[in-house]
Amino acid sequence: MSPEINTLSPAIFGPRSDSVGRRPIYVLTLSIYVVGNLGLAFNGHSYAAMWVLRALQSLGASATFAVSYGVVADVCVSTERGAMVGPVSMALNLGACVGPIGLSYLPRGAGIIIGGYCNGKWMGYSYNVTARKSGLVVDKVAGDDLQHFPIERARSRGSYWLLLISTTTLIGYGWAVETHSHVTILLVLRFVQGFWGTCFYTIYNTLLVDLFPESPSTAAAAASITRCVMAAAGVAVLQPLLNALGRGWYFIILGIWSGSFGALAAWFIRRNGMEWRTRRLNKKTEALLEYGVQPLNSNEESLNR
Repeated sequence: MSPEINTLSPAIFGPRSDSVGRRPIYVLTLSIYVVGNLGLAFNGHSYAAMWVLRALQSLGASATFAVSYGVVADVCVSTERGAMVGPVSMALNLGACVGPIGLSYLPRGAGIIIGGYCNGKWMGYSYNVTARKSGLVVDKVAGDDLQHFPIERARSRGSYWLLLISTTTLIGYGWAVETHSHVTILLVLRFVQGFWGTCFYTIYNTLLVDLFPESPSTAAAAASITRCVMAAAGVAVLQPLLNALGRGWYFIILGIWSGSFGALAAWFIRRNGMEWRTRRLNKKTEALLEYGVQPLNSNEESLNR
């Protein structure tokens, strides 16, 4: 039940936070989460109660990511979003990373936390490098008008290297398990997987915030739904493929599949992203002008939230 709630919760609360504000949604979801925790603490031996309370827990906690990205869009101009998302990602993942009691999970948790910090620094650096190469001056006070800034190239900078690392570690992890390699190798690979995984997640969620500053939590919620649905599909085919291929060949296929389609997606974003965004914004501007509404630029939309 928890995965289904993880999918639905951002879709419910993300768009609402864009319309009624972040604070009321934070208060509501935190209250739901606290009620779920207290109920679990006092629950005796009722499986049905535990099931319902775990659903409440998930309902309250799962919207945090979507709403948090909305807060980042509200308080940060595009220049600073990358640097801000890093600490936000670290804080959101801290509990889940250190909560489990087991050595096997701690390296991945450490990779997620360290990756969030490093990736925030990297996104800020990439933004400045892209601005300099484009001959643009970064405005750290009022923010930049992204209608004339190649934000897709700035955010996706370095994606090919991340994809190479992810593909290599996925394949290596599968064969390390298949050949019963020393546990140290597995733990190191788990750390790397946590590191690059959080980098991908924060980079492209930040890009969504940049592209939809008027409804950042809604955009983040849509990404969360897509990710959860694809994860569910992956889980559904996992065991049959493992049984048919074995761990080694399964991870080879998984690594090549994810790496190839990830590289293709990054290539399209870098090549056509700004063109697609301009076309969408032009259609939006035309629609607003038809109703006599003066459109704002991307930075004004974010600051007016």
